[in-house]
Amino acid sequence: MSLFWLVFLTKRIYSAKTSTFFLVLLGLLSISLVVEFAFAKRPDYSFTKSENDLGMVRYSDQVKREIRDFRPGNRKILNLVCSQFIFEFQQDAVMNDLYPYKILWNSGVLSVKPMLNKIKERYSDLIVLREDQYPNREVERPSDSLIQSVFVYCRLNKVGRYFYFTPRPTS
Repeated sequence: MSLFWLVFLTKRIYSAKTSTFFLVLLGLLSISLVVEFAFAKRPDYSFTKSENDLGMVRYSDQVKREIRDFRPGNRKILNLVCSQFIFEFQQDAVMNDLYPYKILWNSGVLSVKPMLNKIKERYSDLIVLREDQYPNREVERPSDSLIQSVFVYCRLNKVGRYFYFTPRPTS
């Protein structure tokens, strides 16, 4: 995630042509991140605890069962859920984590149009959303338009741990 922030800030800074002071500060931040990870002990940055392992296995099994029902043809799953989802389907899922992309889209660093086009073109066999992502408000940010496009170009096929959408048939 630290690398993401460095890329984000660098992209923003480069276009703004900021002061030397800010670039030095960014360099020091980079060095501090390297040092932090070089000397950190595994328990200091690991979020895995043995008591949580069984819960993750159950979660993983449930999601795998739910997705197995779809048998995606080209095996392309668009993950609009969270980064944990991707760990179970690394070879199948297209997006590893929505959160950093939302920041880049909503701040204008990246355009959401290529992803909107992929949804319109029915690139993915399956699109996965969380319950709280239902569009119940006006489009305020570019990422909102992405979620709304799922409801326009796809149909809800299954509700389980997540909401599973497949492309609407072409007419």
